[in-house]
Amino acid sequence: MLLVTAKLMCNPLFMNRIGINLFGYDLLVTQSAFTYGLVFVMTDLCAAVFGLRQAYIIILFAMLMDGIYSFGIYSVSFFSIPSTIDPQYLDVTQAIHTLSMPTLTLFSGGAIASLITYLAEVTLFSFLFKRVFKENLFLSSTVAIASTILFHNLILYPIAINDKANLWKYFWGNFILDMAFVIVYTLICSFFFKRGNRKKIV
Repeated sequence: MLLVTAKLMCNPLFMNRIGINLFGYDLLVTQSAFTYGLVFVMTDLCAAVFGLRQAYIIILFAMLMDGIYSFGIYSVSFFSIPSTIDPQYLDVTQAIHTLSMPTLTLFSGGAIASLITYLAEVTLFSFLFKRVFKENLFLSSTVAIASTILFHNLILYPIAINDKANLWKYFWGNFILDMAFVIVYTLICSFFFKRGNRKKIV
């Protein structure tokens, strides 16, 4: 549920641009940087606990839910705004109508790339987890996510971000923030994963 929730939050938050001052350096980021890494961490945790096949199924399920959510938001454009609407509701109604098409476009434009990215990341994680880092969740997840996000954003950002003058500021700003949150999320998951393994041994 946490994975699907984080996935659904990414698209609307991606449309909100914010500025953050990090150690004196001004970063331009999309607000989705707070939740984007959590999707990967949850799929990695799922692969570690239940296996790679189950992680694939959950990724497909999350993408389906994202599609239903995006189309649900888009469906408001099928209905006209009533001329007699109360002014206090007019701003909210116009806002959701304005977001309806970009929400669906963001999902449909990046659905295939996102699906490939999630599947590739969890596959890389599974390889690192079993073969390289010997079931170290933190190292396996952090390395796999960092590698995947770099390539994913390199392909997606030139398409999704119209502000070409600040494109690389968004690219590096989001990557730094993504990884900062990924490290926090992965540390938390690693703690509970290790505790769970200890209980199994005992």
